[in-house]
Amino acid sequence: MGFVELHTAEARICHGSICDSSNCDGSNWNGSNCDGSLFVREQKVFMIPDTEKTPLPWCGGFGICRHIPLAEMTDLYWWGIRVPQVDEIDGYENKQGIIYCQHCHTEFRVDFKSYGKAGNALFITIWMDLGQGRDSNDFKRRIRLDGSERRKKLTYQRGSICAAFEQNTEFKFDSLLTEKDKKDLRTPSYWSWPINVTVLGKEVGIGYMVRNGRLVPKF
Repeated sequence: MGFVELHTAEARICHGSICDSSNCDGSNWNGSNCDGSLFVREQKVFMIPDTEKTPLPWCGGFGICRHIPLAEMTDLYWWGIRVPQVDEIDGYENKQGIIYCQHCHTEFRVDFKSYGKAGNALFITIWMDLGQGRDSNDFKRRIRLDGSERRKKLTYQRGSICAAFEQNTEFKFDSLLTEKDKKDLRTPSYWSWPINVTVLGKEVGIGYMVRNGRLVPKF
């Protein structure tokens, strides 16, 4: 494969109603009032060789949610996600911050970090509010599974799902890595990067832009 991948996930129950509060701006979040929903945080980290100009894996993909699919990593460009080139990544700051789906209770962010000669890391962190799960007709469950609901727009405060899960309004994307994780990421892949395979973002169209955490179509 030529790159190293790390995948972690954690689930927890939050109690109260903060996660759906339309009047929460994140700055006055006090760690109370979630509604007994099941929350999941998932993080994928990819360590790309520092010889590659674009810090993205050459194969593989996954969905942020059913509304934001990534058939391959270059789809990040299609969704308007900023991807720095290798000469920009040292000290790179993610100015897009948390992005949220307008059709289900999912938030995510995309970050990059240089690890010197060990490579450049892509971090994709996702937070999901899956609902209480007590009823098969639970709205938060239904909008993820029912095609008839998939384009209804929701209203919830940007950053509220992340804040409810983390019990904090601040999140440092690389804080989840253990020392073992860092060692594993720095260990070169057994397989080398394929010859004559280069990831070029300029070959990918851009269909959306990120505006205040929302994915806004350009078409």
